[in-house]
Amino acid sequence: MDSIFQVQGSAKSQLAPLFLIHAISGSALPYNSLGALDSRGRAIYAISSPLYGPRRYRLPSSIDDVARQYLRLVRSKQTTGPYVLGGRSFGGIVALKMAEMLSAQEETILKLTLVDTSTTQSFSRATAW
Repeated sequence: MDSIFQVQGSAKSQLAPLFLIHAISGSALPYNSLGALDSRGRAIYAISSPLYGPRRYRLPSSIDDVARQYLRLVRSKQTTGPYVLGGRSFGGIVALKMAEMLSAQEETILKLTLVDTSTTQSFSRATAW
């Protein structure tokens, strides 16, 4: 299984794609069963842990390392912002860290959606999409 895969919309859409990060299980397959999230054709990608991939994988030592790995996956689909990120549970924590890293690189975060995510951190640079 690829670590990043499209679950909805069109890769040719002019709208910024939405990238959804997996929960603690590491599998993003549950995102396949979501109802339509954007009626305008926005591309929606899900990111699973490379642990489920065909290659040998070494677990990262920190959330920062996971976020950096996943940013490489995101940038394989979208090289520049603005970005739309989200995640459930653990995935929300990773998405928040990714947003911080992108923001530090002067990239725009249009939307950051955290579902069932417990965190003491905040991110204030997201705007309406």
